[in-house]
Amino acid sequence: MDRGYFPVFRRIFDSDIWGHKVARDVWIFILGNVTHYPTKLCANYGCVDLGPGQMVTGLYSLAERNGFSFQQIRTAIDYLISTNRITRESTKRYSIITVCNWETYREAQLGEQQSKQQSEQQSDNNQITIRQQSGNNIQEVKKLRSKEEDQNHLSACADLSAAWNRICTSLPKCSKLTGKRRTHIRSRLKEYPLYEWEVIFKKIEDSPFLTGNNDRNWKADFDWITKTPDNAIKVLEGKYDRDDRGLTGEQKFIQEMRMKASGGSYDNKH
Repeated sequence: MDRGYFPVFRRIFDSDIWGHKVARDVWIFILGNVTHYPTKLCANYGCVDLGPGQMVTGLYSLAERNGFSFQQIRTAIDYLISTNRITRESTKRYSIITVCNWETYREAQLGEQQSKQQSEQQSDNNQITIRQQSGNNIQEVKKLRSKEEDQNHLSACADLSAAWNRICTSLPKCSKLTGKRRTHIRSRLKEYPLYEWEVIFKKIEDSPFLTGNNDRNWKADFDWITKTPDNAIKVLEGKYDRDDRGLTGEQKFIQEMRMKASGGSYDNKH
């Protein structure tokens, strides 16, 4: 799939960052994912206004998507800040990364795009008018913005799946974000922000019933919690929490029904 390109100056081979693999990879990742135009990004953490050369992310998300540890990412980000390549504005829910002197990189990319467009247009039709060129540019801007919106959604999906894999270590991993999963995630993130989903995942991981301690040896998985809103509500309301005897609400309900069927009584204390 053609996802476009972004400029990296050749002088990077002779710069200080070339000898720092993690910082170099993170720097290139940031250049490839920041916005090119003013963008209003609405996701699990609310709505954020981003300017050109900015992106919303988190250290855990960067670690997951680049294949490095959390500490390696923290060190790389500190290095990029200390060398005046980026700035970072942190909140409790997310971080906004800003590329310093983004205009320099953007101008280089626009120059490449304009040169390519002019060459193609001249070979196809030397009589293209200025009005037609303007119309093409508008369509190109719309396409770029649409791609950026898709990229922002993919980033939010990756953040949620990374949180699941990090917290629910005894349950099946989410190894691939299919189209159906992304659709479900989009709906779920409208209901709860990422930090609340981390609470839900922690309650799932702490629940004996949801981690296999039940009559069927059944375990919850990523699709179970994201497919519908009902399961998240049950988890938050404590239906699967263990009591002082180690039983969850689900197990207590089953035990009560069995006792009633056998003519006995259910004692909450024993």
